[in-house]
Amino acid sequence: MPRWRCRSARCPVKTQFGYHILQVKERRGPGENEFVKRALSYGISADEIKSRARYELLRQEYTKRAKESAVQSPTEQVRVAWIQVATPFPTASGDFQTYSDQLKKVADIQKEFEKGTDFAEIAKRFSEDTDTKEKGGELGWFARGMLTQIDLEKEIFTLDVGLRTIQHSDRSTTVWYKILEKDPARALDDDQKLRWALVSVPSISFYRYQISFKLVKG
Repeated sequence: MPRWRCRSARCPVKTQFGYHILQVKERRGPGENEFVKRALSYGISADEIKSRARYELLRQEYTKRAKESAVQSPTEQVRVAWIQVATPFPTASGDFQTYSDQLKKVADIQKEFEKGTDFAEIAKRFSEDTDTKEKGGELGWFARGMLTQIDLEKEIFTLDVGLRTIQHSDRSTTVWYKILEKDPARALDDDQKLRWALVSVPSISFYRYQISFKLVKG
């Protein structure tokens, strides 16, 4: 929204619901918000709060782009492993202590990366995805369109085999991926086609390939 002066009004603004006349009655900085105050008191930085807000604003755009991305077979694919840690961002009345504890776990994983510990070993020790952790985090093959996070998809398909992604966080999880293998023209199997179809359903918010994978598995 433009930075309007308090008590000022503007010409009618058109939205999908009609025309509206807006007037700014009061302006408050983010530091006066009770939720922001509480988050800051638990050591959650202002940058982290902004990052979570940015994710929410971009989520619909990412979903729209994913739906418009058609997958054909055979197609370029990558085989990946991942490490997943739950980091659910608390609500105003939520459990900030648990969130802080999980952020410490994320920091411990980063330390293992810096020490050069093998990705699979870190996954077995720290990953919270029970379906993959004992396999060193291996998820299988991805085709374009199976992830609705456009920045993550671009990174995965750009990296060389053996490299890992940067840390990616949303409002519920923090993840890292490692590229295990690439194939420029691999055929989609039936499970992949079904998972990709689930991601494309407009009425369902699937923001990760592995969510739809687990639903298919039942």
